[in-house]
Amino acid sequence: EPKFVDSTSYKCELATMNIFIGAVNPLLIYYAKTNILLFDESVFPRASLYTLRDIDYVFTKTDEITRLLQDSVSKDKLVNIGWRSTDLNSNFKHRDYNKCLLFCHDNKQTSLYQKIIKAWNDDDRLNSDSGLTLNVVNFKITKMKESDITNSSIVIEKGISQEKFEIIFNSYGTHICLDEHYNFSHYLNQSMLCKSLLILPNSTVRNVADGDYAFYVEGKKSRHKSLFGSRFVFDGTSFVSRVLEVGRLS
Repeated sequence: EPKFVDSTSYKCELATMNIFIGAVNPLLIYYAKTNILLFDESVFPRASLYTLRDIDYVFTKTDEITRLLQDSVSKDKLVNIGWRSTDLNSNFKHRDYNKCLLFCHDNKQTSLYQKIIKAWNDDDRLNSDSGLTLNVVNFKITKMKESDITNSSIVIEKGISQEKFEIIFNSYGTHICLDEHYNFSHYLNQSMLCKSLLILPNSTVRNVADGDYAFYVEGKKSRHKSLFGSRFVFDGTSFVSRVLEVGRLS
């Protein structure tokens, strides 16, 4: 029977297996015979690589992370389990690719969402005459005032139930999947399953989402100061160019 333990605990009950999600608490390793880590580079501190030496198996989700961990974890301990997400595809017959969905789902990405909305808001080419709209779900996470948004092509979706969200997710055909600390997310995977057009960072995602439906935004990639993996800062001009490119599709 699974039991949930707080990640900052000093001890836990003896168990057959510990499964750490995201990062490792080394104080709990010795309470189980087998220890597994589901690795998440967006929360795993670079300084904690030493905690992997006593882990029996490290489960990764992408080839990129498997490659990056090879110097810290022996090959027989690395297991690439791929990526699994709830499939939101409801086989909509009509998808409007001129409607761009920005799903604000992560408080840590607040500044990113603000930057995306501002880039759209400030560009005169992305007005109501362009035929394109930026549809923002969960607007409150951005911590912006609606009065700051002057571009009429930006739509704030309010009072979204799960049922309506899934309709929007399927019928709004272009999904903005930029990420400041680039990692392959459930949001991106669900968008791929729905056969959406994807606006993505020009980053490591190329090996998992390449194709005619992917539009890459230029930017600066650098080593993250504290977390594992890289930090990606997108270029606003490049972002607008990719959106306009989508708008020119037949």
